[in-house]
Amino acid sequence: MPSLDAYCQRLKDIANQLADVDQPVSNQRLILQLVRGLPSEFDTTASIINKEIPTWEEAVSLLQSDQQRQEARESLNASAASSNVMTISEDQQPPHRRQQQQPTRGGGGSYRGGGRGNRRGDGSGQKLA
Repeated sequence: MPSLDAYCQRLKDIANQLADVDQPVSNQRLILQLVRGLPSEFDTTASIINKEIPTWEEAVSLLQSDQQRQEARESLNASAASSNVMTISEDQQPPHRRQQQQPTRGGGGSYRGGGRGNRRGDGSGQKLA
């Protein structure tokens, strides 16, 4: 759909052309046609306009206000999303994401663990040196 202002202007031009040939369009009919052609983003405002049937100028003003509100919300959401994007280095990651360094046993030497055959005096036949 073209811009809201262009859409409203086009409807008003058609109504004026019809009035010029002695086929005037009532305010109510013009407002109903206005609402009928709106995209779904304006459903709430369209419902209010349908219920109240304001003047043409009031209806257009309500729609313009709604459009400005939607644009402001989109702009706010876009700026908030872009400010939340950042690179997290390893030391800034949450604790559950950091790689945990395993402490070494025996003061930092190479410890092979207590697996089978690696224990002294386990009866495996290894002699102590």
